Amino acid sequence: MKLSYRQKIGKANKKIWLNKSKEEKEIFSKKMREIALLKKYSPPSRKGMKATLKTKLKISKSRKGKKRPPLSKEWKQKISETLKYKYKIGEIKTVITKEQIEKSRTTHIKRYKNYIYKTKEKKRLRKGVKWKRWREAVFKRDNYTCQSCKIKGGILEPHHIKSWAKYPKLRFKVNNGLTLCHNCHKLTKNYGNPKSRRINYEKKILSRG
Repeated sequence: MKLSYRQKIGKANKKIWLNKSKEEKEIFSKKMREIALLKKYSPPSRKGMKATLKTKLKISKSRKGKKRPPLSKEWKQKISETLKYKYKIGEIKTVITKEQIEKSRTTHIKRYKNYIYKTKEKKRLRKGVKWKRWREAVFKRDNYTCQSCKIKGGILEPHHIKSWAKYPKLRFKVNNGLTLCHNCHKLTKNYGNPKSRRINYEKKILSRG
């Protein structure tokens, strides 16, 4: 690949800069700063410019093992002033208050506690005697055959026609159960697959009965 005129000049300047000593570099940088102040030169902003992978890796290596110092009071005041100014202009449309944070926190805690309680209850019921009897009764009624693919034996699972969570009274009723293999059980409504793969097993039960 042939280098352009600018690339050649850049390479030559790099060689000159590397050959210079530290004192010469410091003198040169001071002179350039004085020239910039006289001309009132402001360098172009890098807003919107994306850094390359090499620069990102260099920044990450330099910052490894270093902790940012804690924010001072002056720094915090500057941040608050800028945010207030942006809110007045309309750049920031919403401001989260302390009351909103407390409300969201309490709701998250309640949901988490309910989730733990439901999971514990589910495990307790599914390891109990009622579950095992209901499971055996459903398998015996269907003669240990999958009601969708009609294959006998294999890895069979009992399926609730009406969901476990929405209908707690129908959990251990034999009419609400179906024997299915593992692959067919994945395609049911209660298993959480998309609508295109779901099979309507209720129609099969009605046609059977």
